[in-house]
Amino acid sequence: MLMDHRSLTDPKRKRTDLHKMTDEREMEQLRVCRHQFHTQFVAQCRVTLVICETSVYRGKRST
Repeated sequence: MLMDHRSLTDPKRKRTDLHKMTDEREMEQLRVCRHQFHTQFVAQCRVTLVICETSVYRGKRST
């Protein structure tokens, strides 16, 4: 009981709570960034795929 009370008034505990909040915010930002990156990456892959398919098609057509 006494330890619980001490941990409540412990400045280190408050700092960890603040860190946790910051971590959650950072994780959210990271998730958004990852999603944006993934979307861009997929879009780039699709473009590359289209270019590859077009060149392969051209190659087949020319022979």
